[in-house]
Amino acid sequence: MRTLNPEVKRQAIEFTARFGFITRDIFFKHLCPYKHTQRYRTWRELIDQRWLIPHNSERKSAYLSRKSRLSYAPTAVAARSQYFIEHDAIAAVIALELCRLNIVKRFWTEPEMARSIWDVYSILGSNHADKIPDLVLDLNGSCGNLRIALEIERTMKSKQRYDVAALSYLGMKNVDLVIYGCAGKKLSDRIRTAFHGEAFSKSYKAPAVFLLEDFALNGFKADIIYNGQRFAFIEFLSKALKVNLSDEPADKQRTVVRANDDAKKEAG
Repeated sequence: MRTLNPEVKRQAIEFTARFGFITRDIFFKHLCPYKHTQRYRTWRELIDQRWLIPHNSERKSAYLSRKSRLSYAPTAVAARSQYFIEHDAIAAVIALELCRLNIVKRFWTEPEMARSIWDVYSILGSNHADKIPDLVLDLNGSCGNLRIALEIERTMKSKQRYDVAALSYLGMKNVDLVIYGCAGKKLSDRIRTAFHGEAFSKSYKAPAVFLLEDFALNGFKADIIYNGQRFAFIEFLSKALKVNLSDEPADKQRTVVRANDDAKKEAG
């Protein structure tokens, strides 16, 4: 039996423990710094050695095994249903890309927050837990942390549902910025309409909105709209954090699991 690179195995297990799943594409692109053939071999070894359990025979996504939970991740979230993986993978990739910019201090996934109502209150600064973001991240800015809530919208929901979500965000005192990734302009327009009004602009809860297809093609060069102004995503982040950012090559950046490791060291 081949010996797995311990760092690659650790990152794969820790990612899966936090999101409740891992996809082969995410592993290949973000967590396994090998060439094409070796990536497939390493993914297969993680499954064959029972660190990960595939969702089906295609082996394109997996969840944590009991062996991984006992050895590495006793506080892992529950395995995510296959029905949510395509949606959650988008949020996970954006988190990975933000970590690659070295601006993420810590983050919380929706499954992590959903485990404890008290964590939801503490993280969001809200007395209600009727709306939990897909992802919450603390970003390092020149004036301290900027806590952002990220939402991924792949399908159109009712106007009433977006109105309820907008009102929920008004009560999230600890959230500094809301960002929505949307599958199409019609959906993004509906979201911006739900958040329209003086109460949202004064509380900085009017969301920044970008198109998922644009981000998939262009990364942080994609357009994002905030308060009626259009920016490149990287420019928007630079202005929000008051720092100069550039979309550097991946080998100069951190991984998603490192972001929280650094925060733990700083706290200790």
